Amino acid sequence: MSGEFTVEARAQWESIPAQIRERLLSNVWCGHCSNVTTITDFKGHVERGDLVLTGKCATCGCEVARVIEGEQEGPSRKMKDQTDSTNQDLALADATVQEIQLELIRRARPGAFAGEKVVASLQTHRDLWEAVMIDRFCFSNPGQLPLSKTCLLLILSHCSPPP
Repeated sequence: MSGEFTVEARAQWESIPAQIRERLLSNVWCGHCSNVTTITDFKGHVERGDLVLTGKCATCGCEVARVIEGEQEGPSRKMKDQTDSTNQDLALADATVQEIQLELIRRARPGAFAGEKVVASLQTHRDLWEAVMIDRFCFSNPGQLPLSKTCLLLILSHCSPPP
């Protein structure tokens, strides 16, 4: 392992299988090179449950970072059934792609938008849309972690083409 790690970060990092760790280290975006690179001389800390590795680009030496999202409840986590008004738990493996997208929107990080309210509104007006999905786009932020913004794509069901 390279550099300093907080106790929590070390535990998360070592819980990842070695071959996956190698793939994560060699799949880091460098804003300076505008290319995928390997992170070297890296350190680790946990931020809002996510493991954050910061280090240097193996190609140009500029600062790069890799964020590895933490799992709050593990791979077999349950989610609310967005199509059933009884809100029974639905196993992830049994969910449709749309149900998964709605759950991702519902669980949006505070500050992105009010996920619970957005999903409730979408469900109330279900007849107006065909599909919805959450996405994230990033901006380069030299010397720091990339800035990211969350956006929603909503496909309306009753759109008329412009005249």
